[in-house]
Amino acid sequence: MKYRITIGIILLTSTVLLLGLFFSIPRFISVEKDNLFENEEIILGQMVERSRVSIITREFSDLQDMVEQILRHPRVMGVIVTDSEGMVIASSMPDLLGGSMGTLEKHENWAWRHKVLANSAGHLGDIHVRFSYEEFNQSTRELWSNTLLGALAGISLIAFIAWWYASILTRNLSWLVWAAQRLSRGYFDIDVSIKGESELALLGKSFGAMAAELKQSFQTLRESEQRYKLAAAGTNDGIWEWDLAKNEVYISPRWKSILGYDANESIESSEYWFSHVLPEDLGMVKSAFESSIEGEYDQIEVEFRMNDATNQVVWVSCRGLVHRDDKGKALKLAGSISDITNRKNAENILQQQAMYDGLTGLPNRHLFMDRLGQSLAHLRRDSANSLAVLFIDLDRFKTVNDSLGHAAGDQLLVEMSRRFTQIVRETDTLARFGGDEFVLMINHPEDVTRPEKIARRLCEDAKKGFSISGQTVFLSASIGMVNVESDVYDAESVIRDADVAMYKAKAKGGDCFMLFDRAMHMDAVSQLQISTDIQEALLKNQFELYYQPILDVKSRNWKGFEALIRWNHPERGLMSPVDFIPYAEQSGMINDIGMWVVEQAVGQLSSWTQESDKFKDYVISINVSVKQIDHRLVDIFKQVVERYKMDPTKIQLEITESLVMSDMKKVINVCNELKSFGFQLAMDDFGTGYSSLSYLHRLPFTALKVDRSFVSAMKTRGEHDDDIVPAVIRLAKNFNMKVIAEGVETHSQFLALEELDCEYLQGYLISKPVPAGQISDLVDRGKAGFDLNQHTDDSIVSII
Repeated sequence: MKYRITIGIILLTSTVLLLGLFFSIPRFISVEKDNLFENEEIILGQMVERSRVSIITREFSDLQDMVEQILRHPRVMGVIVTDSEGMVIASSMPDLLGGSMGTLEKHENWAWRHKVLANSAGHLGDIHVRFSYEEFNQSTRELWSNTLLGALAGISLIAFIAWWYASILTRNLSWLVWAAQRLSRGYFDIDVSIKGESELALLGKSFGAMAAELKQSFQTLRESEQRYKLAAAGTNDGIWEWDLAKNEVYISPRWKSILGYDANESIESSEYWFSHVLPEDLGMVKSAFESSIEGEYDQIEVEFRMNDATNQVVWVSCRGLVHRDDKGKALKLAGSISDITNRKNAENILQQQAMYDGLTGLPNRHLFMDRLGQSLAHLRRDSANSLAVLFIDLDRFKTVNDSLGHAAGDQLLVEMSRRFTQIVRETDTLARFGGDEFVLMINHPEDVTRPEKIARRLCEDAKKGFSISGQTVFLSASIGMVNVESDVYDAESVIRDADVAMYKAKAKGGDCFMLFDRAMHMDAVSQLQISTDIQEALLKNQFELYYQPILDVKSRNWKGFEALIRWNHPERGLMSPVDFIPYAEQSGMINDIGMWVVEQAVGQLSSWTQESDKFKDYVISINVSVKQIDHRLVDIFKQVVERYKMDPTKIQLEITESLVMSDMKKVINVCNELKSFGFQLAMDDFGTGYSSLSYLHRLPFTALKVDRSFVSAMKTRGEHDDDIVPAVIRLAKNFNMKVIAEGVETHSQFLALEELDCEYLQGYLISKPVPAGQISDLVDRGKAGFDLNQHTDDSIVSII
């Protein structure tokens, strides 16, 4: 009672005090801050008038004088004045004069204020002034600190007064409470004497009489209890007895020990017992006891989990018998209880190892497939339900393993599984199949859009950075999704289709999800067939190289030829590389094809050179796939040119921009080796990737190839200032690189590129790719066989 009164007084008075302080202080601070802003507006207004005149008259020395005067103000820390083009014309920081202002930094103790300079003619420039808030912030912190200290002192005084007043009110009542507590603990020699004839005094006398009676009863009970203790001590099991008529429960010390309680702690009640049973097992336990009490069984035997005194889970085995009267009514239940935690833990460990992933703790493939099979069976019984499966594969995870080690990779997988687990519901199943593959089964009877929402959320969370081994690592996820129909097949088919959709997402560049459709399955079957046919094509020599001439714009002569592979498929006819190279890369056959292309192209150039000297100045261009970039590539090219006794400077290797940026360090090392041996290097499809200009000067390339998409988007001659192509050409010349524009298909494109001083061109306007047997005729003409300066039809259609 005393504590409640004390706490009530403290809470009431402290609340009033704190509310008053915390409503008044912020208002005071706000007023002070408004005054600071008003002062800043005055300073900025003065600067605007002076700056506007100085900019109009171009008297920038006056602006600098004004800056120095403004800096004398105690709160002004910096000034920047820019003209309408963003050039700094006056500043407190001399190193900015004449240059760009850059990004203005932010700080809690100062802030930049901005004013626009304008007149009737339009925008003249901008003023940026950095004002100090350090003194204001310091004053604010001191005000809050002093306020809190005062409030703490006031609350302490209130607490003392409240305690003193409550003690007076509850003195006699506390005496009686103390006496009652002593009685409850078995201390019967108490004397409760309260002066007067009040109700509290009479209650004190009653306590004395009751204590004497309890002392005698307690002695009798102690003797009986000793007999029970002797019997219970002879076994490791806990003994219990439940008197149903009185609803009293006896629990032996061993029983208490199993739950982590001391022998003298009072926990003898059925409610207390059942309250410690885990909610998941409570229904089963109550059902077992009720069945025995109602006469269905005379014996009780059940295993369940309980929370011990430290809130730890303990597995117990409970056995008991029912004692009934002549009419069969249950009077008492008695039995034993055993601690079986160790046995259950051993069983759980075995189950965990068999059904769960050892690294992340998620269900493994075996458990997932079992649950998926059950869900499919339920779906067939109830077609109103719905089910979706997501196959998740992490992009660039191998790079983490290779660069930071497998321990870092394991740490990343654990963190990724934790993120994914937070997204899904308990009714869903998230599993790890191995490596960086996760699979999610979603039961979504109430919302058919939920799987797509979760897929997007998984992609977003996967992109968030991870702190691994002291480094921040960024990944993404490719997700394939299957909405399972009620007439669906089997679990393996579902996983197969989700996996196919995942690879479609990865083929799009990753960091996305794809929904499976039947066309994907047919495509996968077709891919398998093409992969098989590729092996046969290599054996039966079904591949053929076509050569597309590259024109020197100034001389109108050929510079060389790009070797382009074609497949003379026995059923599909002549196939372009875009129809089979992706499958070759996925199946691992690209290295064999790449070696074939190198052998054929270099061998063909050697053959031409031996036939006639007219080929001696030509360069052959060979495309390099992402799967070929490693140090073995260098050895392969060296061996081929040495075998054919070819000059390596006559061979140009074309490497795509996206390939360069996929592994910058590795590509640079390989390219440096190739260039040191004499090979020419060209960056293909420049502008379509995400290369950084800061890396471009480090790349040992001699030429840039402008992608056909930019050439096709070019405007006509003299109207291409906004095109990307002029910027690429200027960039290449700054880095001393030649420029080759591909995909030139119209006369206007040719003239525009010639005007931009693009050195080399290729495309259907110049010549389509032709077999090796037709190259000699082109070379015999010595130059393009038509007048490129003559106007031609611009409606040329290219065939890739």
